[in-house]
Amino acid sequence: MQHFELVVTEKYAGQTIKESLRNHFQMSARYMRKVSRLGQVFLNGKEAKLWFPVAKGDLLELFIQERESKLTLNFPDDQKPLFINEDFFAISKKPGQVVHPCLNPSLEDLCSLLSDKPLHPVHRLDRDTSGLVLIALNGYTHHSLSRQTIEKKYLAIVHGKPQRSEGIIEAPIARSKTSIIERAIDAEGKYAKTSYRLLSSNANNDYSLLECILHTGRTHQIRVHMKHLGHPLIADTLYGYNNEEDKEMDRQALHAYYLSFDEPKSKKRITLRDPLPYDMKKFLKDKRVAIPEELLA
Repeated sequence: MQHFELVVTEKYAGQTIKESLRNHFQMSARYMRKVSRLGQVFLNGKEAKLWFPVAKGDLLELFIQERESKLTLNFPDDQKPLFINEDFFAISKKPGQVVHPCLNPSLEDLCSLLSDKPLHPVHRLDRDTSGLVLIALNGYTHHSLSRQTIEKKYLAIVHGKPQRSEGIIEAPIARSKTSIIERAIDAEGKYAKTSYRLLSSNANNDYSLLECILHTGRTHQIRVHMKHLGHPLIADTLYGYNNEEDKEMDRQALHAYYLSFDEPKSKKRITLRDPLPYDMKKFLKDKRVAIPEELLA
């Protein structure tokens, strides 16, 4: 059962129930058709029709009985959600897992691991990138979250130390002309923007820990932009140096540690953090790169 509740403000006064629901909750045309078929609407506690007008201060409630069979989630003991409610959850993806089901049976996909019914990932991470993934439990929530600009921050361990302690990389990205997997900086590619901030480096400036913020969502964006900056990620087999130090980690040193977004129904801001994983902490400690305390919690 989906439940929506709205106290009508001046912004929606004079609109119909249908208009105020659609505008406030950013419902798609497809979802509004579902509301018309399956929804039960109450205005100030009394059943109402979608064409009824609303006034400031009215209490508007919508209930939708989903036709889908009940969804059961099975979280492994070592991979519990960091946040969960009736509409979505956030979980820390392990390196080596893919988010969506794929054709390679040797790869573990997160969605199939958690449920035998379809889930709705709001975004994806590269197979060997760890960290926060947001997964919706119904079509409305997926649509609403996908339309938002979700604030995403990553932690990356790179070779060397950037000349500037913070900066912005704006360089278009396209598929490489020599590979179906690899991406490259290309003037004819899609616009891509990444900002970064230096958190710490070791004494010799051989390795640095960066915070990277995605402003666009291109495939391999941080990895490509860090290579372009001259400071590729540790253990990145596509874009890195592939030297002896890179062999000390089994995957690229990239972790999605921060998400901030508006809850679709309540509009309240939700901020989630996922601490550095063990393999990245170990590499930093071995190389004597300081780790900020807030990343160890």
